[in-house]
Amino acid sequence: MNPRRQRCRVTVACAMSQSAGPSADILMLLPKPRAGVSDADRVTFASSQVVRGRQADPGAASVNSIQTRLEAESDARVVHATVESAFGRSAEAELVERLRCMRGTFGLVAIRNSEVVGHVMFSRVAVDGLKNGLAAVGLAPLSVRRDVQRLGVGTALMKAGLEEVRRRGIAVVVVLGHRDYYPRFGFEEATSRGLTCKWAGDGGAFMVLELVADALGKMGGRVEYDAAFDVF
Repeated sequence: MNPRRQRCRVTVACAMSQSAGPSADILMLLPKPRAGVSDADRVTFASSQVVRGRQADPGAASVNSIQTRLEAESDARVVHATVESAFGRSAEAELVERLRCMRGTFGLVAIRNSEVVGHVMFSRVAVDGLKNGLAAVGLAPLSVRRDVQRLGVGTALMKAGLEEVRRRGIAVVVVLGHRDYYPRFGFEEATSRGLTCKWAGDGGAFMVLELVADALGKMGGRVEYDAAFDVF
């Protein structure tokens, strides 16, 4: 697909805000809007901005020579700058630094023209009802540097990130994100599996991907994120 025809700006996933009301909650973790983009276009989350319109094809090959790999310790500074660029503030970049210290957390970077231009992080979450011995992670945040958005970087990170999740034998992935974007990667509304999280009024933005059959069993439960997310 010609990247110029792609209308998806980028996505990310994550938490909520301190403001009242579902729209305010969701908008808090979005980057600052570009001119002409209304709040209605920004709703339902993702750690970068998604506007209405055609989305990138998750089944397509990486475009514009985008490569992905696990992040290295030496990437920390450029990852911080990339996440800060995606959100227009430092809070999410600081979240990445806190999560990086947690056991079971891992991240991937996207590289274009020899530069790190995107990043995605996965961290452990606790899921009531998850079968014994199985693990779950939360996808958040997903960040793409502002000057290279709409070029397939987010799609490349999603594909590579989920492949790494599968390689590690993780059973379940949860995300709080755009309802028209994440289902393209297999996510479904978490409420359909009986799952809830502490951020009420998400409007169906809380989603789950079950990678191990019947990992959640017949009855879902509450998903608990690390306390690092409480600042949002």
